[in-house]
Amino acid sequence: MSNRQTVRGPWNEGEMPDMGKDFEYIAGPITYVNETNGLTALPDDKSKELKSTEKLNKEMSKVKSEEVTKAEPEGIAQWSTYATDEK
Repeated sequence: MSNRQTVRGPWNEGEMPDMGKDFEYIAGPITYVNETNGLTALPDDKSKELKSTEKLNKEMSKVKSEEVTKAEPEGIAQWSTYATDEK
């Protein structure tokens, strides 16, 4: 999507949709990963965001599980029936 002269654009600038945070642009991602020991030693550990995300993941997992359970018909799940040859 970039025009080869810049990798910045409206798709990676400003506030992230529904997040209330700005995009964090990393100019040299390989160097950044090396300097942060594989992203395990970040300057801002993002622990607050990670806890919030984990909470939302659990909530959504519960909602989706309930939806799937309600959609399942009662009884034995069977895709088709076959006539039996009785001799």
